[in-house]
Parts: sequence; structure tokens; C-alpha cells
Amino acid sequence: MSASPYETPGSLLTSKLPGVLATANRGLPPPLSLNPGIPTKHPTTLTNKSPDTALNSTTLFAALAELVGTFFLTLAALTVAAPTTAYAVGLTLLVLVYAIGGLSGCHINPAVTVGLVASRRFPLVEGLLYVGAQIAGALLARFVAGAGLVGHLAGGYRAGSAGASSSGLAS
Repeated sequence: MSASPYETPGSLLTSKLPGVLATANRGLPPPLSLNPGIPTKHPTTLTNKSPDTALNSTTLFAALAELVGTFFLTLAALTVAAPTTAYAVGLTLLVLVYAIGGLSGCHINPAVTVGLVASRRFPLVEGLLYVGAQIAGALLARFVAGAGLVGHLAGGYRAGSAGASSSGLAS
């Protein structure tokens, strides 16, 4: 009885494995941009930057995309009526992934960015820039929603009131 080809070191699988690995290590082609004038970030270049080139125009443009994305996601969460908030946030996130995902990775959440930096899958300098932009976007959305600049839904907005009353924690 012959041994399985997966168990023998000289089998077809193991003899072709180095070639397969070499092909896989060549890297991915750069992603296609929906807007030819806007640069996109290649996923494999995120961690291969030298410290002197960490802050370039592409990085700043990506941080701006994070600020805008966080602004719209937070605005959707703050201004949509309670029964449909989850749907509004989900659809907003879906649109943002397609709109800014190729530019910045669409983290939109400082916890995601901190997790990627902590696991060393994202550079520290860019991570700090992203977190600052995300916090600024969320604060800007809170200001816009609190000032009633988005229509009649924000007129009755009071910070913390929707979650407390719907969860039964309001006194």
C-alpha cells in the first residue's frame, strides 16, 4: 500500500510548494482607483515605510478621509430615530467602505486603529494621525448634531438621552 502524497516529503505537493510560495510572495498588484486623480494606498506598503516618509500627502489625504468617514458615521448614529439607527449606521458604513476603503482602509473607529497599531500591522505615526482625525470627526459630528444643523431630527437631540430611555435606565 502506498503512502498518501500529503505525507511523503518528495511528493508532488511538497516539491511544488517552494514555487507556490515564491509566487505568493511577489506581492499584490496595486488596487484600482475609482477616481484616477486620487492616489490609493497599496496594502503591502503600509508597514514598509521609513520614518522620514511616513507623513506624505497620501497619508494626510487618508487621514482626512478618516475624519470625513467618522463624521458621517457618527452623524448617522446621532441623528436617526431610534428604531432605524442600526440600519442607518450599517448602510452608512457600507457606503463609506466603498467610498474611502481604498484610500485609508476605512477604520473609522479609533479602537480598530489602536488594535492594528498594537498588533504592528499599521505604522505608529499614521495610527496616531488616524486616531486624531477620527476623534476630530466624531466631535465635529456631535457639534453639528447638537447645534441642530441637520434638520428636525437633531432638534430634540440630547446627549445620552436616547440610550438611557430606551434601555430603561432613565429615572
